[in-house]
Amino acid sequence: MGKRKGEVRSFGAHREALRDAFSGLALFLVDQGITAAEVQLAVTEAFIKAAVARARKKNGRVNQSGVAIMTGLSRGEVRKLLANDRAETTNQATHGAQKVLEGWSRDAEFRTTNGKPRRLSMGSGSGSFASLAHRYSGDIPPRATLEELLRLRSVEIAGTFVKRKIEKGSDLKSRQYILTKASEQLAHLFQLMGYPQALTPVIKLFDGVTIDVSDGAALRIAEQRVGQTTRAFLNGIAKSAGAYLVRKASRPKAAKRRIVINVSVSSFLPRA
Repeated sequence: MGKRKGEVRSFGAHREALRDAFSGLALFLVDQGITAAEVQLAVTEAFIKAAVARARKKNGRVNQSGVAIMTGLSRGEVRKLLANDRAETTNQATHGAQKVLEGWSRDAEFRTTNGKPRRLSMGSGSGSFASLAHRYSGDIPPRATLEELLRLRSVEIAGTFVKRKIEKGSDLKSRQYILTKASEQLAHLFQLMGYPQALTPVIKLFDGVTIDVSDGAALRIAEQRVGQTTRAFLNGIAKSAGAYLVRKASRPKAAKRRIVINVSVSSFLPRA
């Protein structure tokens, strides 16, 4: 049967577009040790926040039925999540490799008498890495759990033992900085596209520079300046690299040296 005129686009098309959009982000998050379960929780909370912004009545109250239909959650789930938000409670559940590491730090079977993570035997039995993996990574084989912890540089092999590598404060700060910058850039991208207009009229271009886009005029000026700066930047490269862009007289048959720069300029201004 052919598609009827005006028929809503299938969910499959939406899912494919979302998968393509998230593919690069997913690779980045996997390399940071962040699981799909953690992302799902964060996405649900973000959807609730966005739906609340769209479903708020003139008297300030939230239309919970509206939030439910926008998010695909039941009204009971929405009420629970909104109540948790008002109580400022946070879901502390961990998943994947992080759950294994926390178990290693908290479970007496895998700690020393002074509370530090023990070196665990690579064999089986009580106090072994296999015992830890079975307890905190569910049906995932211990070998797969070990390989993931090695990939994340959270453990190291010392002979026949697995040793926990405690993350240094500087490493933790560095990883948090990377995650914060990534989230800021994503937020700025959608702000440049006109979202979320209801939350803030100010966007941050980079450290120390913000623009009030409540009327769009300042953003249009910034867009023009970006174009001018880009042209000046490329002209400077061409001038500096001029010696490499011409054929040498002493080598008439040599291939011409070139520097190729591909530039894509997109406007993210909200259009009327």
